[in-house]
Amino acid sequence: MFNQFSLPLKQILILFFPYLFGGIDQSIYGAGYFGLWSPTEISGYVGWLPIIFAAVIVLSKQIIRNKYVLFWSITALFSFILMLGDGTFLSKIMYHVPGYNLFRAPGRNLVEYSFAISVLGALGLKYFIDSNIKIRLVLQWLIPFTIILVSIILFNYNDLIKKAKEKGVIIDTFPFANLSITIPLLFIFLSIGIIFILKIKARRIALILCLLVLVFDLSSFGWFYEWRFFAPSINSIQKTEDQNQSRIVAPEGFSLPALSLRPNINQISNLKSINGYNPLILKKYKQFVGMETSGVIDMNQWNNQVIDLLSGKFIYVSKNNSKVSNSMLFNDTSLQLNLSKDKKTNITFNINDFKGDQIGFVSKLSYSIPLKDNTEIAKINIKYSDNSVETKPIIVGKDVSEWAYDRSDVKSAVQHSRAQVFKSFTLKDSTLGIYEGHSYISIHQLTPNKSISSINIEMSNIPDVNLEIDQISLFNSKDKLSYLVASTDSLFTDSTRWIKKDVLESEIIQYENKKVLPMVWSPETVKHFEDDEILGIIKKGVLPDGKLVDLKSVAFLSENNNFNGITKNTNLELVSESSGLRVIKSDHLTPSFVVFSNINYPGWKAYIDGKETKIYETNYILQGIYVPEGTHIIEFKFEPFSFKLGVICFFIGILLMLSYIVFLNYQKRKEFTKDGSN
Repeated sequence: MFNQFSLPLKQILILFFPYLFGGIDQSIYGAGYFGLWSPTEISGYVGWLPIIFAAVIVLSKQIIRNKYVLFWSITALFSFILMLGDGTFLSKIMYHVPGYNLFRAPGRNLVEYSFAISVLGALGLKYFIDSNIKIRLVLQWLIPFTIILVSIILFNYNDLIKKAKEKGVIIDTFPFANLSITIPLLFIFLSIGIIFILKIKARRIALILCLLVLVFDLSSFGWFYEWRFFAPSINSIQKTEDQNQSRIVAPEGFSLPALSLRPNINQISNLKSINGYNPLILKKYKQFVGMETSGVIDMNQWNNQVIDLLSGKFIYVSKNNSKVSNSMLFNDTSLQLNLSKDKKTNITFNINDFKGDQIGFVSKLSYSIPLKDNTEIAKINIKYSDNSVETKPIIVGKDVSEWAYDRSDVKSAVQHSRAQVFKSFTLKDSTLGIYEGHSYISIHQLTPNKSISSINIEMSNIPDVNLEIDQISLFNSKDKLSYLVASTDSLFTDSTRWIKKDVLESEIIQYENKKVLPMVWSPETVKHFEDDEILGIIKKGVLPDGKLVDLKSVAFLSENNNFNGITKNTNLELVSESSGLRVIKSDHLTPSFVVFSNINYPGWKAYIDGKETKIYETNYILQGIYVPEGTHIIEFKFEPFSFKLGVICFFIGILLMLSYIVFLNYQKRKEFTKDGSN
């Protein structure tokens, strides 16, 4: 994890030829990326002129004479070594540095590297103009350096072609027909031309040309990057008035086609989203929603009550299109859905009337060592559009087996046979050594020419055993079509809750949640439980005594309270909402408790008619306040002390900087006066 997204040693040339390993195939370079990691994480092109002038000032021994050159040279070198990650010795040392070892993606040290080279380039340009340095001295190292770079590319070009083909990318077989090589070379020649022009008297024109060449050089990289070709569009979301009082959810996270759930995009488009890309996700929120840092919601943790409390009204998922294939296809990623007698016993997937005559089921068992051959561990119930049901049993030893079947301690004790292996993976145990784990496949024949509306997997009444479902696919052998069942197909099977609105684009389907709670609401009662108990109550939908919970009628607090005489407040209105401010109007004859669907993060303060009131952490993670009877204006404001401290420090820094400038000017005037008097 620490060395993820580091610049590979074999890809260092992208600092000089940024698209050498491909980029965006829709651009003029015409080749998709085929290097390691993501180009977004490891790209740091600064242009040829800054590199040349940075080298000029370093090689002219100014690194010894000028402390600024020395500082920025060390910064550039140090950050360059850091961004290589485990490609150098420094990574192992830095891993033990407190604070730094909490970060990943060494490639991001390109920020410091790029800044350092830019500063050195500026210093080098000034030195080149002011000094008597000869052009031939620059060309003596620049031309050989360029020849070496090009020679390395030419020598390894066949390997580049091979690596590109492995990733399904086609690049020109003739190197100099490859724009990722010729365009940087063009700017090298233009930069050499600028060097000659700078030595003539028309320096103003030369500097303007220098700026233009640099802008076009940088644009040859930045202008053709993904922001131009994959800019996220919010046209796929049909906005309604309700979306101002609710949130959207995309279980697949920011990877959902045509919908980008990144914080900056949400701000620009004014979208309120339950999930999205968030590397700094709060621990409690992660537990509450079951969301990963990528924004993907773990389907094993998807919970309708949680979505209701967070005002998740509109859900967006990918349309599961069929794929043409001569044989049955399966998804690249596992469904990772678990069934057991003690937890979840069945799961249903909606199928869009696909006519399949085969079903493929990939799964594995845990804690199944005592099970014998021919034990029915589960059933696959295929429901057709005419409401008829066809059932296929999942048999131990035939269709599925223990995942660690070949581990030494399991193999000697397991009571059933090993089913047909679908995929194997290698694991290492400190005691048992290296062994292979497996997932298993079973293919079942179905009634042909019948439209399938749903698939239900039902676990048998066998305690302790866990069935993990990895893949499910349907296949139409006549039309050569595969339907790859996705985890999102299991989310919206309850017609009393979900309405399939319409297909907004060919890639996206929208569902509306009929049981969603508003952003602001009031319960009839408030109950006290511990934090962990509250989380369990919400997710299971039942109280510790077994009674069902109606989240519209009750709110849960981990703090003891004494809200006597409260009633449900039905006159609540979210008047306005902006970044850091929420305004609510309340009009009720008796005291009430008001819940606001907003994360109770430190820094939030609540005011009733301008007077601060206490915020209670409600329903594990939300905000709630006690509201007296009568008409009131309620305001939630984000006023973190850390922000105020930052502003104070900023102005102190500005003041110190201005004071230092004034002091320097005073010293210069003093010295000038002294010299003049002498």
